[in-house]
Amino acid sequence: MAVKENHSLKDLQQSLAAGTTAPVYLFHGEQENGIASAVRSIRDHLLRTGDPNTAWRIYDLTECAFGDFISDVLTVSFFSERRGVLLQGLLKKGRGGDDDGDEEEALGAKNVRLEEKELLALLKYLQQPSPDVVLVIAPGKIDMRQKLWKEIAATAFTLSFNLAEADRKVIFEEKLKSSGLTFAPDARAWMEERFVGKDSGKERVVGNFPFLDSEMKKLSLYMGENTRVSMTDVEECMSAPSQDNVFKLTDALAARNMEGALNALKSLKLQGIHYLPVMGMLASHFRKLLVVRSGKDQRLRDDEIMARANVKSPWHLNKLMDQARKMTAEQFKKIIFRLARADLRMKSAGLNEWHILEQELIGIITPRSKTQSLR
Repeated sequence: MAVKENHSLKDLQQSLAAGTTAPVYLFHGEQENGIASAVRSIRDHLLRTGDPNTAWRIYDLTECAFGDFISDVLTVSFFSERRGVLLQGLLKKGRGGDDDGDEEEALGAKNVRLEEKELLALLKYLQQPSPDVVLVIAPGKIDMRQKLWKEIAATAFTLSFNLAEADRKVIFEEKLKSSGLTFAPDARAWMEERFVGKDSGKERVVGNFPFLDSEMKKLSLYMGENTRVSMTDVEECMSAPSQDNVFKLTDALAARNMEGALNALKSLKLQGIHYLPVMGMLASHFRKLLVVRSGKDQRLRDDEIMARANVKSPWHLNKLMDQARKMTAEQFKKIIFRLARADLRMKSAGLNEWHILEQELIGIITPRSKTQSLR
């Protein structure tokens, strides 16, 4: 099923102003305030003409059963011509048990708080939604490449609330300024890369921007009365997934240390990190290593290499150079190709994403023999 074109906030405002509502809305992204504002727009529109007691209901799957929600939306409304139902908590933050197997799970939605029969019931409803219900699904930040979200988006008025790099950087600067802390240049550059990420063409690496508020609060408590933040301070204090995790993984890959690489990957997974930021950070990191290695082969100056690799501190460049010496430019190109292939498999296969990434990393460490490569 083809995914509908993503709408804009202006589209939503114009349709509501004209008195028109869609049967299903999907609001997603890391910009929580934007999602909340869009949800309020739908709610306020419905409450203007409906009974306040029945025109708007909320079902949070972290607190209620899916059966309660599906029973409500399938019930004919007698008191309101058009009523709204908000579905939250669809994402499951972590899961018990071992999910390292490579079996294909229902709809490729491993991190969703529903059983297979419930997922199917939801999708069946979306194909024929109740005519008197406006369903708003607000899962927050999701992976729109997964089959479930594609299925939902194909039936819904979809709005993405993802901040562009320039917007993330403005917010980042404001947060640092309002914190009252002063950051050493290397600490500031490290944090910007970690939390702001980078948009390049169609690629979008958000980094850990959604964790910025909580991590800044933690840093403020950690610093106490000391307002001068050093590189050591941010490394010791912050627990959100960082570029250092990727350095450990790439170090192990460069040294062909299988145990070290798999342990580093497992550590990232056990921290509850989504595989997408890991993929983005790995791809970005190896592209920088390729630029650094190529620059050294061409005998470019350090400042020229920094500009080409978009590296903002000599401290960071030195770390990259240490790793870049361990492989050739051709080897880095092959690794980038493998990561691109893993990304393609994740999008199309519906298998365990971490297992696919693990397979590719093993392939990087133990390349095929000449006989195999000729087949």
